[in-house]
Amino acid sequence: MNKELKHLIHQLKAKSFPDSLLNDFKRHGVEAFDSLLDSLAKGEFKEYQAANALQILKNMCMFFSDSYKEKVFEIAIEYCSKDSIILRDAGTLVTVGMVRTHRECPDSYKLNDEKVSSINERLKIAMSRRLNKEREEYVSWFLKEIT
Repeated sequence: MNKELKHLIHQLKAKSFPDSLLNDFKRHGVEAFDSLLDSLAKGEFKEYQAANALQILKNMCMFFSDSYKEKVFEIAIEYCSKDSIILRDAGTLVTVGMVRTHRECPDSYKLNDEKVSSINERLKIAMSRRLNKEREEYVSWFLKEIT
């Protein structure tokens, strides 16, 4: 991993990140995507870093193959049941965003009824375990809309 990419990953430690940081990651393409996926899989990130990395992966995966999209989807769904409210919030936000994208453009992600049902259950579990108020309202609205 090159020095600039290491610096970008370090910047993910903030509570949020500017759009320019997302653009910098996009500029690094597959190398950045793979580095973020690898670091998430190895559990190398602190909470905010992991949450921000997941957001960046969601934004970048549209430019990559279905296998990359699936990996991001699986991580997001997994994060819906994490102990950390920061990670649960990130997981629910990304999961809902990806399902909404699929509903508007069915070719964007491969979702069958079984997977959608599983996602709904994960979102309900996340709600029962608590989310921040804004996220709770968003997920609640989403669950009402799709049922």
